Amino acid sequence: MLHSLKFTLALTAALAIAPAALAATADASSSVSHFQMSVGDLRPEDGVAASYRITSGKAEYKNFDYYAWTANHEGDEFLPELELRTGTVVMTSTPTGLAVRAHATRNDQLMHSLDMSWAHLSLAPYSSLTVSAQLDAAARCDGCDISNAHASIGLYGEPGELARAAVADGTHYPDSPASALFSYTFENLSASETQLPVFISSGFFISTMGPAVPEPASAALALAGLGALVTLRRRQNRPGTAA
Repeated sequence: MLHSLKFTLALTAALAIAPAALAATADASSSVSHFQMSVGDLRPEDGVAASYRITSGKAEYKNFDYYAWTANHEGDEFLPELELRTGTVVMTSTPTGLAVRAHATRNDQLMHSLDMSWAHLSLAPYSSLTVSAQLDAAARCDGCDISNAHASIGLYGEPGELARAAVADGTHYPDSPASALFSYTFENLSASETQLPVFISSGFFISTMGPAVPEPASAALALAGLGALVTLRRRQNRPGTAA
């Protein structure tokens, strides 16, 4: 009877200190900052001003499989002034940059975002266009499944891709560069306008849907409790032990 009581108490203690689930946390952020598009005059003597204009394009900010905001470009505005918040996700757009950041604190979250702006530029004859920006990505995953962040920028012409840069950080990108400085100059040496597609993007993907990781301290306590339970059971089964 006494051993049964002791066994019950030991089992109750072991269950009481069973490992508590450690809440998964994750952070991700990406940005294209210090974005500039500047023109230069390759033939100042011809009397034609160096310039570019946006002929078509769109800004698209997509969170959680729906478009949080989208609009066609108006005039020469490549990036609108805008801030969007969806829970712990914040997307910020300014004329000089595009950034998104997110924070997950629960074990059942699936969060992702892809924010981008693209446009077809028409560059005037004998004009140069310099596109420059700083790209950064950062991701942290503590007990989660996935936490990735990425950013990119590209400039295209008639032959295809002229220049492109991309950065990434996180679970799936252990060896990728997390920051980069982009700068590229294109020269239109013809007597007619030239079309140049330009795009920038930033985004992230976070998943905390997997099983939670036991807190190390709680796991150690649980093992200690189970060890005491095994020891008590062995003593109970020894020959000649009083009931």
